[in-house]
Amino acid sequence: MMNKQQTRTICAGLAFITLTFGVAMDSQAEFVSLDRLSSGDNGITLDTSTDLEWLDLNLTTSLSVTGAEAIHSHERWRAATFTEVKTLIGKFFDLDPTASNVRETSGIDQAEANEFVSLFGATFEGAISWGRFQNSDNFAGHAIIRNDSNLSYLLSPDNYQAFNLYEPHSFSGVFLVREHLSAVPLPAAAWLFASALGIFGYLGRRRAPA
Repeated sequence: MMNKQQTRTICAGLAFITLTFGVAMDSQAEFVSLDRLSSGDNGITLDTSTDLEWLDLNLTTSLSVTGAEAIHSHERWRAATFTEVKTLIGKFFDLDPTASNVRETSGIDQAEANEFVSLFGATFEGAISWGRFQNSDNFAGHAIIRNDSNLSYLLSPDNYQAFNLYEPHSFSGVFLVREHLSAVPLPAAAWLFASALGIFGYLGRRRAPA
């Protein structure tokens, strides 16, 4: 049987492990690259805060919104909505993006823009992530993230530049999303806690006097 000192030591150890693991989990990035067709292709980005997967924009460059949906619908992809794109940009850059036809330079820095283009794919000159999304029955809005000398973002919810759902565009892709499907495992922290409890229990029994 464990004495009070052993009990306090075990409790302190469990608390430390759980706290440390919890902090590590909280510090993980919200956006995670996933493979689409083969190992290492990183064709999908998962937003863990919304559980939405985003197909890389460069995979739909030069397609219309309806065309991109038709080609990828067998994989459950659909065109993102204005709200979903606005939420994505807001979370990624930690800002409330202005819905307008004016390129905004505030609230975005070079490192973040580089990461966005790297994750979601470049559609033009390796420095621009330009995507369209469904905003009405006929028209497509669009969003642009630039990490070149014109560092900025633009989020346009209307038919600016006369985009519609049926026209392709040479320099932009389509924001396609789908729900992330995964098993619901016991949280990793719970497994760690149970394992630590078992280890400390075993050590306590070994140290107990005969």
